[in-house]
Amino acid sequence: MATLDVGLFEHISFIFPFLLVWAMVFGLLSWKKVFGDNNALHGIIAVAISIMFIMSGNAVAILNLASPWFVILFMFIIFVLMAFKIFGVSDDHIISIVTSKDYQHISTWIIIISLIIIVLAGSSVMGQDLLDKSLDGGEVAEFSGGGDVGSSDHQEAWTSTVFHPKVLGFLVVMLIASFTVMQLTKIPGA
Repeated sequence: MATLDVGLFEHISFIFPFLLVWAMVFGLLSWKKVFGDNNALHGIIAVAISIMFIMSGNAVAILNLASPWFVILFMFIIFVLMAFKIFGVSDDHIISIVTSKDYQHISTWIIIISLIIIVLAGSSVMGQDLLDKSLDGGEVAEFSGGGDVGSSDHQEAWTSTVFHPKVLGFLVVMLIASFTVMQLTKIPGA
């Protein structure tokens, strides 16, 4: 029986982050026409930024951790658009909705979700290292264990902080306040 040996892929695993960063930077520079229509200059700058990017182990680790979540986010967006198309919504109507100011909150939510993905990936990659270093010279911080918010394990400290009753209460109050403000601004004549 033949088996597929993928051990060689670990030696060329830097190619995916390099190509992804190159494509994003090149596309952004070409779209915004930062240096005019000079695609050669855009390509050289994109290659330089991509090389600098893959030199940082943390940046590559964050990209490798966050990219599957972005794929899931964009697949969800595509499935939502496909659902609208199934029910007979035209392309022109979808474009007019996306570009209208009434539905600008959709792009805001996509940006917020993207920032959350990036912050969580960065926290997962660099969190324990940052937790171990104290502010005075890099000594290891001492914590009281036992599931308290101040734990020596990054994942446990993060989970304990997010699900602490004070944080959850603050989030509930902020949600109520935001919905209240949203509803008050819709009242005509108020």
